[in-house]
Amino acid sequence: MRLSELVRKELVGMQDGKKYGLLEHAELVIEPQTGELLGIEVKSPKTWKGKNRDTLFFISWQDIQVIGNEYVLFQRENS
Repeated sequence: MRLSELVRKELVGMQDGKKYGLLEHAELVIEPQTGELLGIEVKSPKTWKGKNRDTLFFISWQDIQVIGNEYVLFQRENS
């Protein structure tokens, strides 16, 4: 799967069914020395006042359960 395909998918929590937005608004976290994909930082939505987007939480790559046609489902261990 290409990154351009992944960013169009919506992130959904399996515990609560809550939608956390499209992955195009999140940040992939990659270990610079090894190139290993560590996970995804989910950001708060950009406000109309232009405030900085803060990280809401981090999803480890191991917590991703399913990458489907439209959604990426995750289940965090510490939730």
